[in-house]
Amino acid sequence: MAEKKNLLVISDAPSSSSGLGRICRDLTTRIHANLSGVYRLATAGYASPGSSKFGWVQYNLEGMSEWILPTLPEIVNDFAGKERCVILFIWDASRLGWFSQPERLASDSLMKFPGLKEWLLKANIEKWLYCPLDASGPNDKLTFPLALTLMGFDRLLAYGPFGEGVIRRTIGDEESNKRHLG
Repeated sequence: MAEKKNLLVISDAPSSSSGLGRICRDLTTRIHANLSGVYRLATAGYASPGSSKFGWVQYNLEGMSEWILPTLPEIVNDFAGKERCVILFIWDASRLGWFSQPERLASDSLMKFPGLKEWLLKANIEKWLYCPLDASGPNDKLTFPLALTLMGFDRLLAYGPFGEGVIRRTIGDEESNKRHLG
């Protein structure tokens, strides 16, 4: 039997009452119930301290500044150690340029956290994004900075055909981007 993959889901906490918290709760509850043989699950969130009702490890995000997570290396190290870790964000892409492409999109804000950029460049992680979309921009696409952010992820998960279409139109043709959309 194959070894379980470490899956860290980052969003609003699954015990929070926000929309992203609900999405996180629904998704992680299903992963825990139906895919526990495939994934070793943990969540990292804010807006709630967590709940004993969930059967997985929960981390509380601390010190967040401009959506940058300075404690991410410590969370990943505590959860996965040196093993590979899939990090699945359930967030708006506009919050994640620092994570998806730190070498290209690292802002002055990222420089406030020494070592984070270097960790991101060397970390044994896969970058996944569940990108909730309810609108598009000019030409029925997202902006160029958002396209760069999206292209820094190893896998993009869209909620339904509308979101998938917006993402595909934004990052390019279907064939060259099949590895991203799942």
